[in-house]
Amino acid sequence: TAPAPPPPPPAAPAAGVQVVDTAGGTVYPSIAGTAAPGDTVTVHLGSTTRVTTADISGNWSVSWKEWEGAISAGSTLPVVATAGQNPAPASGGSIRLAAPGIQSIPQGFSISGTPGAQVQITGAPGVGVVQLDGSGTYTGYLDTGSYTISARYWASPRYGPYSGATAVTVA
Repeated sequence: TAPAPPPPPPAAPAAGVQVVDTAGGTVYPSIAGTAAPGDTVTVHLGSTTRVTTADISGNWSVSWKEWEGAISAGSTLPVVATAGQNPAPASGGSIRLAAPGIQSIPQGFSISGTPGAQVQITGAPGVGVVQLDGSGTYTGYLDTGSYTISARYWASPRYGPYSGATAVTVA
């Protein structure tokens, strides 16, 4: 009798994907997963696409820097990855990022958000990164003038999307 034919090669696994968010939806997360070693992995976040290659162990990741500007505060975007010869997409859930709130007050501005979080503030002279207090607020006092203030969560070196710009006038 003739020897049995060799078994067919195993099918390439679908990309495994997960969102690695250690900051509670305040800064851009890393997106990581597994695929066959050397596979090209295409990761879709909303309408943004990034491509990476699985390492010799099959691990891959796309860092937060890759997604800068892809997520607006308050929007929810699905994460999907495909790998190599297997076009079956793997869903990694979704990403939703918050931005701190800004309110104009008579002598400056008030920031509200996640208690204890660091927030980067732009448009306020002399103010950079501040920490929200235990109730999730920070109050900034400004000299007389008109300002346009924006804020985003900051977990160096990662950050989140900016809040909408808020006009602040101090008389």
